[in-house]
Amino acid sequence: RGSVGGGEGGGGEGGEAGGERGREGEELRAARKEAAAAHYTLAGFFTYHHRRTDLGETLSLARAHLEKALSLQRGMLGERHVATLCSELVRAQVLLLRNTSSEYDKCEELLESQLTLCEEVLSLRHPLAAKMLAVKARLCIKLHREHECEELQQRVLTMRRSALGLDHEDTHRSAMDVYARRRYAAYLHRHERISSPVFSAFASAVETCLEMVQRAAGLPHGKEGFALSKSLQSMSELLFNDMQPLAEAGIWPRAQAASLLRTAAATALQLPCTNPRVHTAALFKDLADGLGKLAADVEASPTWPLKEWPFDTHAAALPQPGAAGQLPGVVVGVAAAPLLAQPTQPALNPWQGGPAFFIHPNGAAAPPPQQPQQQLPIPPAAAAAAPQPQLMPPPQLAQPPPPPPPND
Repeated sequence: RGSVGGGEGGGGEGGEAGGERGREGEELRAARKEAAAAHYTLAGFFTYHHRRTDLGETLSLARAHLEKALSLQRGMLGERHVATLCSELVRAQVLLLRNTSSEYDKCEELLESQLTLCEEVLSLRHPLAAKMLAVKARLCIKLHREHECEELQQRVLTMRRSALGLDHEDTHRSAMDVYARRRYAAYLHRHERISSPVFSAFASAVETCLEMVQRAAGLPHGKEGFALSKSLQSMSELLFNDMQPLAEAGIWPRAQAASLLRTAAATALQLPCTNPRVHTAALFKDLADGLGKLAADVEASPTWPLKEWPFDTHAAALPQPGAAGQLPGVVVGVAAAPLLAQPTQPALNPWQGGPAFFIHPNGAAAPPPQQPQQQLPIPPAAAAAAPQPQLMPPPQLAQPPPPPPPND
């Protein structure tokens, strides 16, 4: 009996020890998962949320964190796990942002392999697949494969509208990708007739973005969402000005043009101010009044369109190519040059904000261009801390932005 008891006692101790080792193993696996998630989060932060002037250092930090995250994820979860696929997507973003042909080749190879895995694990209708395709579209921009980029961006926008809805930030981002690229194409073809397909495509993007901004202004918590959405704010920086010359030139039928302008006027009055340097609501009213007046002119004019495109006065406002033949870039987050601009008579954009930096189409950073000086009621401390804001002007054609840097 004692022997049996001893055997039982020994088995009990062994069971307890095994259970303890099992608990320690579970705790270790949980700790490793948390560490992988932390490295993934830091990699995303260094990839997406730093000023572009600091990208050289921060991309190195992002790569270091990605190596640690992927090492843990591949070992514990495998190549086909969603967490591993997400980290590989950030790695593709880092390769894209490094702006070298060799890194572009690596980025494309990585995206193709990850899309194959995503299709096998999740399907190509999954939001993660949409993110991968969005990054591939931006790669196509870098490689000057415009037709492929158009197809991919439209595919991603359709996927996100279907899966996430019209009010999701990822859908907004895709709509802004399409808008920015078509806007740039309209600038490149600015000397063609308004009946050119490039202007029709741009007008369609204007309508889509106006619908999204209008919905954000009208939803119960839409204003809070607008204040947190870079994409919606970017739309507002551009579309209220861009639609005016398009309407004047007759890109839409007269009744539709007047309706869109009135919708834009009402929407502008509903949106919250996100520019800390604006201290008066009068600017919102001025913008809405201008849109409303143009709508009235469209309806009342005996002739249609109001103006013939291209406008005779646009040539003086066109910027010159930069060094080494580069096209001019765009001030991101502070003053995105409107499609119609008269630099000598600007009006403050209430949706500008964030750090000032200048992005060329090749992704390189440079100091922002000089902006016209304007006497504004800005506190001295704010004026000293921030560059002079560019203001929202009446019509003349100016350089639009190239597609924005990746942040999918």
